[in-house]
Amino acid sequence: MRESTHPTDVPGYEHNLPELVRRILTMRYDRVAEFFDLARAELLRQERNDLDMHHVQLAALLEDSARLCETQWERFERMWNLCKPYLQE
Repeated sequence: MRESTHPTDVPGYEHNLPELVRRILTMRYDRVAEFFDLARAELLRQERNDLDMHHVQLAALLEDSARLCETQWERFERMWNLCKPYLQE
C-alpha cells in the first residue's frame, strides 16, 4: 500500500479545522461563494486526474462533490444578493 500524498493539515491551522471553518464561513457571503466556486474547480481538476489514472469510482465521487460545491456557490450568491443592498462597501 502506498503512502498518501494528501496533507492532513492546513499550515497555520494544524489540528484546528473548526477554526478554519469558522474563519471561512464568517467571511462576507460573496467571498464564501467564491471559495465554493474555487473548491468546485479544484475537485473537477482532481476528478480529471483520477479519470486519467482509471480511478473511475473516485472520479465519480469527486464530480458529485464538485456539483455540491456548485450548489453551495449558488446559495451563497443568493445570500449575498439578499444582503448586499444593506451593506456598505
